[in-house]
Amino acid sequence: MVIALGARVEQSFRRAIANVTRHGDTDIFPFPIENHVFFDQIEATISALGEIHRDFRSNLTEYPPSNISALAPVSYTGFRWATQIDPLWNLYFLAIVLEISDEIEKERVPTKSGVVHSYRISWNEDLSKIFDDRYSWRSFIEHSIEAAKKYKFVVICDISEFYSRIGHHRIENALAHLNLGSDIPDRIMRFLSNFSNTNSFGIPIGGPAARIISELTLNQVDQLLVLQGIEYCRYSDDFHLFANSEEEAFSNLLFLTEKLQRTQGLQLQKSKTRIMSSAEFVATSPIRADDHDVSEMDDDSNPHRGARNLLSLSLKFDPYSPTAEDDYEELRE
Repeated sequence: MVIALGARVEQSFRRAIANVTRHGDTDIFPFPIENHVFFDQIEATISALGEIHRDFRSNLTEYPPSNISALAPVSYTGFRWATQIDPLWNLYFLAIVLEISDEIEKERVPTKSGVVHSYRISWNEDLSKIFDDRYSWRSFIEHSIEAAKKYKFVVICDISEFYSRIGHHRIENALAHLNLGSDIPDRIMRFLSNFSNTNSFGIPIGGPAARIISELTLNQVDQLLVLQGIEYCRYSDDFHLFANSEEEAFSNLLFLTEKLQRTQGLQLQKSKTRIMSSAEFVATSPIRADDHDVSEMDDDSNPHRGARNLLSLSLKFDPYSPTAEDDYEELRE
């Protein structure tokens, strides 16, 4: 049966399919075989998504997502619990988030401020990419180095168990503040409740839809830091705060800690929170301000040479490219 879809909904479905079939559904798990089917059967996939959309609540109850959860490594000895969402439901979740992604991006701290570098939404039709390549972990580090030159101290910290501890009530409030006038927020919240087995916290790890939702949630903290006049940079759950004295650095850290706890119910990782001099921050950064200096890069005695060479690589692979096998071999080399 053909389901009549609005132009915007159908566009969101097509974008979700294009993104997932080209770039995968997560950066954690292997590329599922269903994604190949979605690529080969686009119209049939859109029809299936339309069926879900037509009667979302009934479908979520009668045909709930069949997710796969497993421990995923985060370091040599560290692990986190990650979930690969049912491929069709993952497409639907991404599609409804993409439908409101422009509104989410408008609410965030503007890119021109150079503050937030994670997952800036800017759909690229040619590459089927959701996020703007100009803003990344690398740009976060580079901007932090430049900011450190103007201050004497830097606080480095990140949020503990960020994705698994995000509260659904906080997400619901953030979605409500968008004033969308649609039922998309309700659909998102019902999907997340199903994902978390009715627990009131936790979102999927590794997929773009969850990243967009997480950025919307942290936007409240971003806005409070800006209003407080604190110079900082953020990439996802990583923060760099800048100050001209240890007292100011500690005050900034205290402000962030309090706002994270009060507004989001989140905490910073104690073991990863440090106050250091700007000179130490720059010296120990994997990307240095003089990264372009070829002579230094070629110096085998440089302790950061290997890390910086690795971070300078840009590895992009399209499994549907007509030269996919050759591309893979080239990247592997």
